[in-house]
Amino acid sequence: MDSSGAWKTEEFDNGRNFQPRYAATAGAGAATGGVTPPMYNPPVTNSGGGKGISTVSVSLRIAQIVFTLISFSLMGANKQTATYYDYPYYYTSSVTFTVLTAYVFLLSMNVIVCFYSIVQLVISIIQMCSGRNALSSPTMACSMITFIFDQVLAYALMAAGAAGAGAAVIIKRGEAGWKCSGSGFESFCSKGDAAVAMTFIAFVCLAASALLYTFRLYRVAKM
Repeated sequence: MDSSGAWKTEEFDNGRNFQPRYAATAGAGAATGGVTPPMYNPPVTNSGGGKGISTVSVSLRIAQIVFTLISFSLMGANKQTATYYDYPYYYTSSVTFTVLTAYVFLLSMNVIVCFYSIVQLVISIIQMCSGRNALSSPTMACSMITFIFDQVLAYALMAAGAAGAGAAVIIKRGEAGWKCSGSGFESFCSKGDAAVAMTFIAFVCLAASALLYTFRLYRVAKM
């Protein structure tokens, strides 16, 4: 093979002079106080372990949406009318979730968290479609904001679930002026219990998302 072709030119020289010439350039830059050529920093891609974390992150967001949606749907439709007979008379009594402040708080928090999770899910899908990790954010500030919102909403959702559970206990004991058993409001109480249970499951998913963003912030801080 002719050795006088492109592989023997000043630019290529079969790669033998590349490292020495680069070292000389870097040394000259350091000696003159200039900036040495930066190393190539590949973008964060959605591959390997990052793909698994992205899948977990998106799955948690979907779970948050599903459980909060079920919870506030059950609570929003939670009303019942009972009929009592006292011969020769009869009367009716109705109850809705609005008579309990704890249930109103629980519904409100589930609506807020559901909307927030939908926004985060859309952002994660956009990140994954662009080849990035679902936990990636344009800036450190964006990652921090998401982490803070996850933390605050997780604690608020837990508080709403605890308040709803406390209200359910009060009703079952009859301390609210009426009780579930024998009052004709068994369905109302069952829906309330189901909504509280869905709220706690949504809290667990949201807390797990907050932990994932803790990992994300730790990695960004080390870069």
